[in-house]
Amino acid sequence: MLSVTESGYTGTFHESDTCTPLTGAIATVSAAGSPPAGSATYSVAPVGPGTCQITVADGTGRTTTVPVTVSTAAVTVQ
Repeated sequence: MLSVTESGYTGTFHESDTCTPLTGAIATVSAAGSPPAGSATYSVAPVGPGTCQITVADGTGRTTTVPVTVSTAAVTVQ
């Protein structure tokens, strides 16, 4: 989960990300629930290995960016 709040802000947030490039999906990002005004919650689920960024913007153009890294564990078969 990714939670966003902004003190004094009562509007909505907009999310954009680079987690589904042409080379394959890294993670899915979707709005979760109905948080109160001035906050937002996003569900982030891993899909495949790689790195991407989630950017959240308020209605006045302020943004924050969160890096996402998905890695796979090595499995040894004997």
